[in-house]
Amino acid sequence: MYYLSKPDLSIDEIALLMGFSEASSFHRAFKSGPGKRRPISGGAFWRQSVAGHMLISLTISSETSMTVNDADTARLLVTCPDKPGIISAVSTFLYNHGANITDFDQHSSDAHGGTFFLRLEFQTPELDCSRDALRNNFASRVAEPYGMQWQISYASEKKRMAVLVSRHDHVLMDLLWRTSRGDLPATIPMVISNHDDLRDEVERFGIEYHHIPVTADNKAEAEAETLAKLDGKVDVVVLARYMQILSSNFVSHYPHRVINIHHSFLPAFVGRTLISRPTTRRETDRCHQPLCDGRSGSGADYRAERAASEPPSFSGGVVHWGRTWSGR
Repeated sequence: MYYLSKPDLSIDEIALLMGFSEASSFHRAFKSGPGKRRPISGGAFWRQSVAGHMLISLTISSETSMTVNDADTARLLVTCPDKPGIISAVSTFLYNHGANITDFDQHSSDAHGGTFFLRLEFQTPELDCSRDALRNNFASRVAEPYGMQWQISYASEKKRMAVLVSRHDHVLMDLLWRTSRGDLPATIPMVISNHDDLRDEVERFGIEYHHIPVTADNKAEAEAETLAKLDGKVDVVVLARYMQILSSNFVSHYPHRVINIHHSFLPAFVGRTLISRPTTRRETDRCHQPLCDGRSGSGADYRAERAASEPPSFSGGVVHWGRTWSGR
């Protein structure tokens, strides 16, 4: 998402930089008034705020991005104590069952006695066994000997993503637009808000909208009602500018499955042992201090665990738009 705050560039220049052959439709859309949103083309939509700022959201079209057949793609996630032989055991197992590894990432937290993390994607058309047999064989032959926590998932099984939002709509609209285009491999069965302002925007996409007011007096009841709406219907919860702090009881129902799309500066990680030890108020406050070492950005996504800004950030960045840059 690109925020252009009263930019030096003209609307025509911005449209040309974004790759449009002509800027008239983009120009008319922008001039139609503040607060309105409209898809343009190429996966972009615009919004002009009352303050005169403009938000542009760009997505990569399927024609220009590298894709594989979702029906054939599986993903393996592994966490375990680090020791030699893990990569060999995993890759040999998949090779022996006819899988082709197409993406592979691994990391160890320490060279001696660390924790090993692995994520890989593999293709399944040539598998010599069923999905259930693959899981059972991996559990007995690889996972148990190495003490792994692991899971295999399939790209064709899209995650069900509930979105919690308050009044600000730009993150929500980006999620709705991307999922409707198929750029974000997920479905949104419902949107829950503590305000009723965005109902029309959400229902226009054919998605359920639930208004659950939250006050200082009814917070526990509101969370219980929200959990009841979510129960059995979603795999992950995304906070899209949801301006409420979730209780530890709420988060415990979705461990490692609550993602907060944060709108301001956050460090990439407050400390490597933060998750495994108690934090002080000073350490939590540090999450809101902008850093200048390239680890923070104009926004960040992170997992909600115990405190509002305590967990590690896993995505963020700043893009500076220059006059001489092309739309590509």
